[in-house]
Amino acid sequence: MIIPRLLLGTSAYTGWTALRVHTSIEHCASAADLTVTERWPGADPARATLRPGLRATLQLGTQTVLTGWIDAVSRDLGPTLRTIQLAVRDATGDLVDCSALVRQYTGQTLLQIATDQCGALNLAVAATPNTDLGGPFKRVASEPGQSVFEFLDSLARQRAVLLLPDGQGGLLLGRPGLTLSPTALVEGDNLLGIQAVADWRDRYSRIVVYGQSAGDDEWHGKQAAELRAEVTDAAVEDSRPRLLVVTAEQGETDLAARADWEMRTRAGRALKARARVQGWEAVPGRLWRAGETVRVQAPGMGVSETLVIVGVHYSLDQGGTTTDLELTRPDAYAAPAAREQKPTDTGKVPAGWWM
Repeated sequence: MIIPRLLLGTSAYTGWTALRVHTSIEHCASAADLTVTERWPGADPARATLRPGLRATLQLGTQTVLTGWIDAVSRDLGPTLRTIQLAVRDATGDLVDCSALVRQYTGQTLLQIATDQCGALNLAVAATPNTDLGGPFKRVASEPGQSVFEFLDSLARQRAVLLLPDGQGGLLLGRPGLTLSPTALVEGDNLLGIQAVADWRDRYSRIVVYGQSAGDDEWHGKQAAELRAEVTDAAVEDSRPRLLVVTAEQGETDLAARADWEMRTRAGRALKARARVQGWEAVPGRLWRAGETVRVQAPGMGVSETLVIVGVHYSLDQGGTTTDLELTRPDAYAAPAAREQKPTDTGKVPAGWWM
């Protein structure tokens, strides 16, 4: 059995009676809630030292899933029992909480900008292997009151890159779906259950992207002031006309690629599934991991394809240990492809009840 351990300096706390850990590629910080219930007398006096603000590392067995801080401590004392609950979050949660440095960047890359902003919070930044972060931005600036995450996320979206926790208290710039999970999810085998939802509310037959960027010696006049691109999703167009107008991010000039990316990612997110398996490991010694792809074979649900693991929920309660996996299509996180002309491609997706 895997034992969850909370490390505070040289001290290791175990014996948790309930645990919830959530890690997701759509959140830059993983979070956990831990509960321990103890009888009086004989309760561990060391737990009395637990308080908000302590540096903490959460391990499931020997694998580290979160490194950050205790955000909150809740205590409940009864005649014979006491309950302590902890809320712990990755150090990268400070990117969500704290305001960005108000600065303008000219000719700097996403990694350089992120390193500068995160440096003020003592957070290390790195790019995942084989991830193309694109070239430098012409000119971008953070706004007063904008959080670090909001500013960096607006830039990362232009590169189809996500802001991810590395589990060690640092930030990763990466793209999901580059690694296949060693274990498939198979109905009648390891799947305890699966739910799937097909939702077309965020899909449109026509997507038009408008933008306007500051001119310079190489980019000026009409090309800088009147930017527009349009793409069509044929699957939606066949049923009803739906128009979406999108305003480009600051510094974004390849609007054809942005329009194509909007169409494809919205088609990918039309399918969302949640699967449950027993235990926390995909294979012995290796946890299920957000950001990997996994082969799903659930003929009773009509799903048989490779999906991205968006989020992982590790749970411990009276029923034992289980893992819930949030799944969606890889196209939901597709990288934009540069185009030399107005895109005219139509969406091509597999047949199925969720289409």
